Amino acid sequence: MRGVACGMDLAGRSMKAQMREANKANAGYVLIRGDMEIEKGVVILKDMKDGAQEELDLPEAIEKLVSAGRAEVLKS
Repeated sequence: MRGVACGMDLAGRSMKAQMREANKANAGYVLIRGDMEIEKGVVILKDMKDGAQEELDLPEAIEKLVSAGRAEVLKS
C-alpha cells in the first residue's frame, strides 16, 4: 500500500500564501486545521481541483485521501 505524501507550513505564512504554495506544488487536496477546527475536533479537506471543501474528523479525511490516492494510481 502506498502512503500519502504531505507537507506542512512551519514558517507561519498566511493562509493565502499556503494555498498558493499548495497550488504551485500541484497538491490534489489540502487539510486545514485552525483554532476553530481544533475546538470542534475536525479538519477541513479542500479539493484543490474544484475548490470543494468538507468538514470531517481526521480518520475520515485520511480515508478519503488514501482512497483518492488509490484512484489516481488506477487512472495512470
